Amino acid sequence: MKHITIFLFITTLAFAQKQIIVLDSITKNPVAYAAINLNNNYGIYSDANGMAIITDTLVNNVTISSIGYADKTVALQKHAQVVYLAPKPIQLNEVIVMQAKKVKRKEQVVKPKIHQDTRAFEMSCATAQYAFLVPAAKTDTYLTAIALPLFKIAFEAEGYPGVFEKIVFRTLIRVEILANNNGLPGEKINDYEQYAVITNSVNDKQFDLKLHEELPLPASGLFVQLTMLGKADENGNLTKELPYTNVDRNGDTTIKVFKWMQPNFPLTERPKGTLTFVKFPFMENSSWQTINEPALHEQKKYPDFNIGFGYTTVSYQ
Repeated sequence: MKHITIFLFITTLAFAQKQIIVLDSITKNPVAYAAINLNNNYGIYSDANGMAIITDTLVNNVTISSIGYADKTVALQKHAQVVYLAPKPIQLNEVIVMQAKKVKRKEQVVKPKIHQDTRAFEMSCATAQYAFLVPAAKTDTYLTAIALPLFKIAFEAEGYPGVFEKIVFRTLIRVEILANNNGLPGEKINDYEQYAVITNSVNDKQFDLKLHEELPLPASGLFVQLTMLGKADENGNLTKELPYTNVDRNGDTTIKVFKWMQPNFPLTERPKGTLTFVKFPFMENSSWQTINEPALHEQKKYPDFNIGFGYTTVSYQ
């Protein structure tokens, strides 16, 4: 009876939505958090088991990519399907772990800039990427931790000026390290990746993350990239939800609207230049952009805004 129930559930699920599982073509292991471009200027990520569910019936094909694999475009089937990605070796520097610790010379802590001004905050959304500049420092310096300022209350845009209240959230992010390309985020400079869940259930003012490794800080500095993979459940698993909603206009036109989600970030002026960039990777011709206005844009004090990113570095002798 148990097997019949499971079979009926899987059959019903297959007809209601399109399910894919992304695997390595050689090892047959899941490709976790692969980027799945829905080819409509939006996308999603597979979960830790390589699984993704697409509920938009207007999506007929997807392009799947992941670092270290060749991209692959497939037509979606009505039944659950397995997609195999072929490994494609790339040259990324490995993060070198110091075997013999030197004498710590100095620890520098840059605190995140926190405020609760509802006229100056950034609303994030699933799949968005943020890049934060960590400027150059003295030689033999390492990045050890990051800190994100959080907006304590959520903005629910159901009319103007909207309703602000605290809503507990969990958002799964991926941390990667990018080169500083003349003040703009560049390519990945090493193979470092770290996953974490941002939540306001413990601290609703800032999110602190100790890095798994002490990352060498190049002479030119670096960018810390955060990818908002999507909402997480109570166990920290990525939920299977599209980042947009289809909205009918006049009964004959359908447009897609981003689903805004937390965390919301306080914005600050930029006396030291632009330190924060944002990108929507599934958009056509996607590129890094500045944050040029707050979410509510009631007023615009500055030419561009930063998110008051915090971090900790240590130097050795």
